[in-house]
Amino acid sequence: MNRDLSVVALGFIPTAIGAQQANITQFDTETLKALGVSATVGDYFREAARFSPGNNEVMLIVNGTKRGSVEAKFDAQGKLCAGSDLLRKANIAIPAILLAEDDKEQEQQSCPQLDKLLPGSNITLQPGKNTVEMLIPPQLLEKGETKRNYIHGGKAVLLNYNVFGLHNRNTMNKTSRYYANLEAGLNAGNWLLRSNGSYTSENSIGHYLHQNAYIQRTFTQQKATLQVGQLNLYGALFSVPMFTGLQWFPEDALTTTEKDTVVSGTAPSPARVEVSQGGMLIYSTLVPAGPFTLSQLPLMSQAIDLEVSVIENSGGRSTFRVASSSFASNFTPTQSGISFATGQIDRFGRNGNTDRSFITGTRTWPLYNSNLTSGALLTQHYVSTGINLDTSLAPHSRAYLRGTWARHSRQSTSGLRTDFGYSQQLTPALSANVSAGFQTQGYRNLMDSAIASQSSGTRRQYNMNLSYSYPLLGSVSLGFSHSETFSGQASNRPVVSWGRAFGQTRVSLTAETGGGEERYYLNVSMPFGQSSANLYARKDGDQTQYGVSTDRQLSDTVGYSISASTSGSQHRQNAYSGSLRLKPRFTQMNLGYSGNSNHTHSLSASMRGAVVHDGEGILFSPEAVQDTFSIVTAPGLANAKVQAPGGLVRTNSKGRALVPSVPPYSDARLALVTKGLPRNAEVRNGSRQFESARGSVSHIAFDVAYQRRVLLQITPSTGQTFAAGTGVMDSQGNYLTVVGSDSDVYLDAESASKEVWLDLGDNKRCLMQYQLDEQPADNDDPYEIVNATCHEGTQ
Repeated sequence: MNRDLSVVALGFIPTAIGAQQANITQFDTETLKALGVSATVGDYFREAARFSPGNNEVMLIVNGTKRGSVEAKFDAQGKLCAGSDLLRKANIAIPAILLAEDDKEQEQQSCPQLDKLLPGSNITLQPGKNTVEMLIPPQLLEKGETKRNYIHGGKAVLLNYNVFGLHNRNTMNKTSRYYANLEAGLNAGNWLLRSNGSYTSENSIGHYLHQNAYIQRTFTQQKATLQVGQLNLYGALFSVPMFTGLQWFPEDALTTTEKDTVVSGTAPSPARVEVSQGGMLIYSTLVPAGPFTLSQLPLMSQAIDLEVSVIENSGGRSTFRVASSSFASNFTPTQSGISFATGQIDRFGRNGNTDRSFITGTRTWPLYNSNLTSGALLTQHYVSTGINLDTSLAPHSRAYLRGTWARHSRQSTSGLRTDFGYSQQLTPALSANVSAGFQTQGYRNLMDSAIASQSSGTRRQYNMNLSYSYPLLGSVSLGFSHSETFSGQASNRPVVSWGRAFGQTRVSLTAETGGGEERYYLNVSMPFGQSSANLYARKDGDQTQYGVSTDRQLSDTVGYSISASTSGSQHRQNAYSGSLRLKPRFTQMNLGYSGNSNHTHSLSASMRGAVVHDGEGILFSPEAVQDTFSIVTAPGLANAKVQAPGGLVRTNSKGRALVPSVPPYSDARLALVTKGLPRNAEVRNGSRQFESARGSVSHIAFDVAYQRRVLLQITPSTGQTFAAGTGVMDSQGNYLTVVGSDSDVYLDAESASKEVWLDLGDNKRCLMQYQLDEQPADNDDPYEIVNATCHEGTQ
């Protein structure tokens, strides 16, 4: 049987019902007849796509501003019903006619039209995008700040885990190390509770270290966040260690602020990179051999330098510092607001000579293309004031200037610290940035004041970088950093890097000096489909090393890497390693082995992910759960894929999945991947767009129905055949579909369970007769084949 027209007919099965103010398209009936298509088909398709009747979750846009996801009602023709609830969510003044409507049930049964209620308004319905756009005269909007329809509330308990184990063995001894980083939490009513700690064990001797615990809530109307517990100070003016107390600060997610600090370096071989700030570990990760870049670091303070340690599997270790004055080069201005904090500092000053209690406050004022922030920090014997100007001097530029003065009465010291930075995109191919920091010998930050008569010792520091990119030349970057202490010690770190693609092959070269040694690194990367190969050579002082590695991703859940290297030094050493990556639906695992010619062998295993319980069951995720997350439901769809902001997630056997992170106060979109779903599953709304308040647990459900479909094969009672394209109608004359090329009709079971007529033209019709089984023989079949006859008559 020729299925071409049958496939087309499948697309004609109605899934939406009408469009508000739809454009009407007139079809030439004679042309339709010449093509063998019933003229009644054109009657149905004269109008554009429409929303289905009833309540639909849509993204509401008013005068170009998104108001969030709302529930909107549509009538049988797909027209939007502008009830009072919808108008309130749109921030539109309620017309008197609706205010006078005392009977809520009566309003629900009616369908008020926006253009009649509000003259001069215009509405655009976009069923394909699940969006409703309104253009409303400004005088009809409510006065005051626009309210967004964020999702609030929800509750769940969670556990984020990152577990790592390493077993080393050589000819002399063997050691075992285990590490677990745990975060327990609770979200309820937009409040969130978090408690962080770590467990370490070496050779069966272990201990648990509690790091911090706090509660937090964001108040949307005030655009501010309250935290109580063991906290890191918000803001860039003052450096304060972790403290126990409370703080109130502006909610960055309600502005356009995008803060980030980037750390770049080079790992001579596969290594663990640890980033510390103020003597505390704030970030740790595993990196392959070669250049690496770390971003989105959880800074304790924007005024304390970072110490970065690269720890190789062989035990080699290198350390460098990232100056705090370079952080702000990536910052964008925040909106105006007030922040304050008070509490007791936890982890220093136990000798009684240091003030542990403090109070601090800052205020930010918006200026033209700038923000001006000032503030003060006060303890019993220590006082500090600061001011920061953040500005854009020209398009594609950024500059800041920060000054901080401090005085310690008990130590009889006072001093000043100044930081500035400037970045500029000079051309599309050329960018530059520079930053510097200076301080006088008497300057103390609050951490320095814990040790009498001792400052951090840094007198001045500079950072400069110039980057250029050109297709023929490639990308070139020149960097230089300098640091000098009051004792006269100075360190310089120049870095030069170059990279260029030759077809699919990428070549990069990096050279740097520091600590009295020169380091060079050459890398050649070649992709091969789902695999890649890397050749590298490095020289670190008197040591040289050459290596090769390959990496392959076998599927979405399985991958592996293998590497081998040899050193070209006086005592040659060969090394080899391999790892297997597993990422099932519920966790991430990494199994590794490494060895060398000195008979040193290592086995490692790591696992990370999250567990959440929301009262309806336990859910797992291979990624850590953040402070705002979502739980999605697709009834009856096990192992279905959902495209989420952080990537694909999969449903469990009950059709539920955990989306570990959604951006707070910003658009989030979840889309159900329909490829691979059961053939009888019909997804009525496969995409959901919404905005969540920070700390909320949003529950998003897809509307999934299991549709029974029927292919009717017609045997005419009078011996005639029915032309392909003949219209198929219900008993009321509503269009359903068309006849296929082999006298077959494709229908959903609901339509097939009622009277079905064929339009023969000239006001002649015939009634189809057939018998449907109560249940289909196989739910996964695309359709049931049923024999039918058609008896000519009139209707």
